[in-house]
Parts: sequence; structure tokens; C-alpha cells
Amino acid sequence: MDNKNIVILQRYTDNPRISASELSSELKISKNAVIERIKKLKEKKIILDSTCFPNYFKLGFSQYILFIKSSKFFQDPQFIKKIELSSVVEILSLLGKYNLYIKFISPNEQHKQNFIENTINALEAEDYELVLITYYDIIPAKKYKRETKDIPIEYHPSNNLQNKFKVDLIDLNIIESLTKNAEQSLVTIADKLNLSPQVVAYRFKRLLKENTILRLYGYTDIFNANLQLYFLRFELTKPTESLKLFKQFITDLCIQDISLLDHKQNFFCTLEAESRKDMLASIHNLLNINQNVKSIEIDIFLNQLYYNFFPDIIKRQFANLKD
Repeated sequence: MDNKNIVILQRYTDNPRISASELSSELKISKNAVIERIKKLKEKKIILDSTCFPNYFKLGFSQYILFIKSSKFFQDPQFIKKIELSSVVEILSLLGKYNLYIKFISPNEQHKQNFIENTINALEAEDYELVLITYYDIIPAKKYKRETKDIPIEYHPSNNLQNKFKVDLIDLNIIESLTKNAEQSLVTIADKLNLSPQVVAYRFKRLLKENTILRLYGYTDIFNANLQLYFLRFELTKPTESLKLFKQFITDLCIQDISLLDHKQNFFCTLEAESRKDMLASIHNLLNINQNVKSIEIDIFLNQLYYNFFPDIIKRQFANLKD
């Protein structure tokens, strides 16, 4: 894995629609050489598939993560089948304080409580510890690296009724198609949806501009790329200064996403590092600079058990509102 391949993986992760010409210009090698490298990375299954992350807040949903600790063996497929998956975005197995991560979306408080209760029942375990994390905003780190203006301090969930579904069924179909394959051309999507390429191109551009599509994402096998994924939860002593820490943190580490949690503006992030030693060294350096961190919890990604970035509940809720 040389430096050129690492750059290709980083750019693909950030934008799976990036062209070979763009990569050729950045890497100072021919377009054909880039195409050949990408082909080999796909053959070795280091470059996998691609998706897009919808902004669930803009679609009228709150987003949550359940961190669960239990002695139960969670990689049993039967356990996954017992969970109500129509609201689930992702299920991961972890190593650390918790061993299960369930990200789900919910249109209201009653639905959220029902989902949690059903998930606990599905565990069929007497010994478990459960922590619910609420996203107050989701921040693609790449966006902040390009940001020139000051980032606003306060964030609020966009899950009020009047904010629900400022998109129509065509928008939802485009988003759903991109969650399944973000690399496919807009012409291909237009053919599938029986629309003109111009209509799809216009709507795609608008969905990105309005942050209804939060980001495009390319999946890579981080283990084959000698990288490890970590989940970090930060508790701050002075929450109102959290964004200062964001900026420093983004500068020091390879952050994928940062998420504001709860009204105290504590935050959660995912990051990649070549080794546990590198990750801990970077965090140690950060803590020496910033005294605002009260505690850090770290879990290591082991395996993705399930994902669906366009859960069934989205179209179902959309249809209910339209009836």
C-alpha cells in the first residue's frame, strides 16, 4: 500500500464520484495509471461499494445510537432478525466498553421508546448495559476543513413537524438510489426512474446544496488498508467551548464525522488511524493542548453486521403524511 493508493482511498472515501482525471492531476500520474490502480484495489476488495448519507433531520427524523454492553454473542444472525430493522441505519459489533452499536431513526418519541423496548426484548440477555445517544447535529469533518467562516456555536435538531418532508417522492427515489450506489451516473439513475437526465442533475445538485444529502461515501476495507476505525465519545467541562475543540481535533486526527450530542454539546466522532498507538498519541497531544475534556470513551470497530442508509420507515412516513 503505497502513498498514491492511500490518497486514492482517502479521496474515494470522501467522494466516490471523483473522476480518474481529478486523481491523475493530484497524483501527477496518467489517467490510465489511476484507472489501473483503482481496478486493482477493487479486485483486492480494498475498494468496496459506495453510498450516500441522507440528512435524516431534513427528512423529519431524529437520529439515535444505542450502545449496548452484554455477554451475549451479538454476531449471531438470529439476533439481527429479531430487531425491528425498518428504522435501523446501521448495526456494528465493537470492542471496548460496549460491544454493540445500533444507529436508528425515529419520527417521534413514542416510536423511539417502542424501538428501544423491542431491542431490549430481542437481546434475550439478563446482563446488559444500554446507553442512548441523541444526535443534535451531524457534521461531516471534510466540510469543516473547507470552511472559512466561523462555525456557529448552537445547533438544534431539525425534527419539527413544519420541517418534515420538504422533498417529494422524486427526491426520495434519487436519494434511495444513491444510498445503494453513489458511483452510478445520473443518466443511469434517470433511466431507472424514467426521468430526464436534466431533472435528475438539477435535483441532485439541489439536494447537495441544501444538505438533504449530507455526504457521499465510499466504502473501503480499512483492515486491508492497514487502518483501524475508532468510536470516541467526549464529555466536556465547558460545553460552550466545544467547537474550539472540534477545530483542533480535526487538525490533529483523521476524522470521518463529528456529531453533537445532547444539550450539553458533548460530542461523538469516528476516526481512522494506522494503529492504536497512533490514535492514543494523537489524543494525548490534543489533551495536552486543551483542558476542556472531562472524559473520553473509546470503542474499536470490529464488524458491520447490518446497514441500510435508506430505512423503510422513510417512505412509509412520507406516504402517511401525503394521505
